[in-house]
Amino acid sequence: MSTPRKPSIAYVEDVADNAEIIKVLIEQGLGYSAFTFKGGVAFLEAVRQSPFDIVLLDIAMPEMDGFEVLRELRKINPAIPIIALTAYAYESDRCKALEAGFDDYVTKPIRDLGEFKRLLEKYLNRAAAT
Repeated sequence: MSTPRKPSIAYVEDVADNAEIIKVLIEQGLGYSAFTFKGGVAFLEAVRQSPFDIVLLDIAMPEMDGFEVLRELRKINPAIPIIALTAYAYESDRCKALEAGFDDYVTKPIRDLGEFKRLLEKYLNRAAAT
């Protein structure tokens, strides 16, 4: 009997410390596979080769901001769940992200691991149902 595949979550973030913290939360806290990418260009190259179940995407990145990465990723895979994971905490920022096409919006730092897990499972379950 084979072991079920762990969900794979990509996190695109330009700050190495932030990326490492989220990677540890995802892998050790939730038991999923996490892959981090320093910026949108590296991520977009990788996503063409390896599929991911969910993408967590920082908005403020110097090379390509999260909105640019979102637009390019939707051309590659229109159905993949993309969640903004950002320090921008204003309601106007949330509205802008959702209007741009993000599936959901989470602010950093992650304060409630259980709530974060429920959010990820919502999108994992939705993808499994299609």
